[in-house]
Amino acid sequence: MDEAQALQRCASYRNIGSFICVSSQVASYFSRRFSIAPSKMRVIPNGFDITDFTAKAALTRQGLGLSDDDFVLLNIASVNGIKLQALTIKAVAQASRRNPKIKVIFLGNVLDKDYNNLVRSLARREHVEKNVLFLEYAPKDKVAALLDLADCLVLPSIIEGWSNAVMEAMYAEKPLILSDVGSARDVIENSDIGLIIPNAAGDIRDVHPEDIARIAKGTTFSNEQALVDAILEISGNPVQWREKGKLGKQKLLEKYTVDVMANEYARFFTESYYVLHKKALQEQLAHK
Repeated sequence: MDEAQALQRCASYRNIGSFICVSSQVASYFSRRFSIAPSKMRVIPNGFDITDFTAKAALTRQGLGLSDDDFVLLNIASVNGIKLQALTIKAVAQASRRNPKIKVIFLGNVLDKDYNNLVRSLARREHVEKNVLFLEYAPKDKVAALLDLADCLVLPSIIEGWSNAVMEAMYAEKPLILSDVGSARDVIENSDIGLIIPNAAGDIRDVHPEDIARIAKGTTFSNEQALVDAILEISGNPVQWREKGKLGKQKLLEKYTVDVMANEYARFFTESYYVLHKKALQEQLAHK
């Protein structure tokens, strides 16, 4: 979106009374980018449907060529530059020099074939083919099984709204490594269930689309060392982080289920109705 389009949106958005945003980061971005009063923003996170994860496919580490003592990172994301699989490859290459047992599974459909080729060639160039496994998009029962055998979710995206993969990992009681975007600051509080690393693009509220495109196509990242450090921290203290991961499920069930989301939408629409109804009554009285 260029500046002319942004200005056009700013003008249009002045006529809208309220906005629903899926995360506090999205609300902050929208407010700054389009000059909208923060008071108009209502954050209602996506909700997790527990029934999606009632079944698990029959998958084992051995069946995937992994050992019981491997530390397995799982990245659930479509393969495209915005998700920065290349960054994860670079970080795993560094971290595995310290701990060769660190492995990563990339699970996701290929949206960008050129980027997919870049990621795979990068894995070869970094000599981590034995530490990396690429899997195509899978049904929910296979996702649940992969989360079950993984040790940690890693998602260093440039852009996210409210990641469903994050909620799936929380339900599976896995610690999280997230870039500072989307739901990261909402679900991780004081490193309770995971670690937040800086966004490769910096403060996403100030980033231009051209910068995002450049970073997404690159193989050098400002936050690479931060991701390496996060991977080494969690892989180096597996028992501690396994316990922390259990808190994620508790938090999810308390705050981020589909029922909680539905109730929040119902509350929002009820409040909006009464505000509009009150305004209409005041206008009628004013004309009497």
